[in-house]
Amino acid sequence: MKMKIDMDIAVRYLTGSAGVTEKNSFEAWLMESKEHRRQYEELRKYWEVAGKVYSSDEPDLRIAWNRIYQDTLGKGKFRDRGNHRVRSLIRTAVAASVLIAAGISTKILMDYGYIGKGKLIAYTTGDSLREIILSDSTVIWMNAHSRLEAPAKFHGRKRKVYLKGEAFFKVKRNPERPFQITAKNTLTRVLGTSFDIRAFDGDETTTVFVATGKVAFSPLDDETHRILLTPGMKGYYKTGSAGPLSLSNTNSNYLAWKTGELNFHNMPLEEVCQTLSEYYKVTIKADPEKAKNYLFTGSFQDLPLDQVLHIIAATLDIKFEKHDTQFSIIF
Repeated sequence: MKMKIDMDIAVRYLTGSAGVTEKNSFEAWLMESKEHRRQYEELRKYWEVAGKVYSSDEPDLRIAWNRIYQDTLGKGKFRDRGNHRVRSLIRTAVAASVLIAAGISTKILMDYGYIGKGKLIAYTTGDSLREIILSDSTVIWMNAHSRLEAPAKFHGRKRKVYLKGEAFFKVKRNPERPFQITAKNTLTRVLGTSFDIRAFDGDETTTVFVATGKVAFSPLDDETHRILLTPGMKGYYKTGSAGPLSLSNTNSNYLAWKTGELNFHNMPLEEVCQTLSEYYKVTIKADPEKAKNYLFTGSFQDLPLDQVLHIIAATLDIKFEKHDTQFSIIF
């Protein structure tokens, strides 16, 4: 790509609605220089700030722009380098926010990732993570290849959102307005707590891991089979089963996708390989009979896979052999 950033592609990339060709082209542009990546990061920050205008009840573009200016440039949070494209993107984001606040839905807004009246679809992009702050101050960390749909501003007696993929929720407590997540064919209800939901299309089960508070978990169409989950528990529901089940969560790495930290304590080698395969999105195979004689203890923080495998191999006196994108263990 040329030096000038294409605003339309940039916005579609931000919202995850860019096509494969556009995505590859834009990522190639990002890799050309640090300056390109700096520009994109600044645009991303502006876009997120502009999203706050959703909570505005007054669809006035000038007022909206003034609010964005006061919250960012006016306070010196981001430096204004007089970049016309930056200003253009900000104003486009604000304009989209204002149109949605006014209840207007157009094809243009669809292209920016918005649908319906006053609704926002927030996408992750590629393998990246994304943090979302909703209008009620609930914070959501979204895993890669996940999608969240939520109103720009909550109305009524329930706060409803829709998830596809995986996300960690830190819900703002409000006993008068329960928070409700629909994920595939399950329903999760909370008042204020923190928990992880995993509901990818390819998974047979939808799983909820509770960190704090209490969570009610049930099939979407049958709340009579509801179970209550407390800290340290996980609930899972398999499509077609009578109802969800609960048990203690023994997976110390269920939030590794968010924290970047992997912890193993006397873990069987086969389980270690399963965890690494999921985290790094590769295939690592181990002969079950031989692997059961090996236990591994160690912690890793944001390390590339090759370094992790080197440490494990040196510790257990084994070897990892790579074949394309797969790894096998030589004992």
